[in-house]
Amino acid sequence: MVGRIFTIVLVLAAATAPGRAQPPQLRPEHRPLEFFVGKWGEGPADPSASSGAAGVVDSCEWFDGRFHLVCRSQDAKGRSLDLSVLGFDPAQGVYTRFNITREGHQTMATGKLDGKTWRWRGGDKPGAKTMHFTWTETSPDSYAYVVGTGVDGPTEVLDKGNVVRRK
Repeated sequence: MVGRIFTIVLVLAAATAPGRAQPPQLRPEHRPLEFFVGKWGEGPADPSASSGAAGVVDSCEWFDGRFHLVCRSQDAKGRSLDLSVLGFDPAQGVYTRFNITREGHQTMATGKLDGKTWRWRGGDKPGAKTMHFTWTETSPDSYAYVVGTGVDGPTEVLDKGNVVRRK
């Protein structure tokens, strides 16, 4: 009897020990990332005009667990251009985007969602301008983007891109 009680106490102590990691839980902030799931292609703001970006297709899908979205860009010949991982960091209260390119570049950005507009800031290096990305959802199947640089905000527009549409 004493042995059985001792075993039960040990099991309970192990199950409730301080510092025992609880599995992460999906948060409401993960849900907006669902917008980007699918295949996307860039084109002009007028859908009746010819397509832009030389056939680049972005494919985004949930990574197991649905905490992160993995997006791959390929050109018309199927060659990888870049890979991005998007998620939400509850400790900092920001969205995160890590991007690598086939040229060896990598950037880390953090973002906020305001209504239908995603504002990203990244690439901070001492003495360098910061990259600013703005993605605005224009419909359930499209978004427009602007890329700029600046110290405290986008003061120089690098690319006021076309509309990206779900394929």
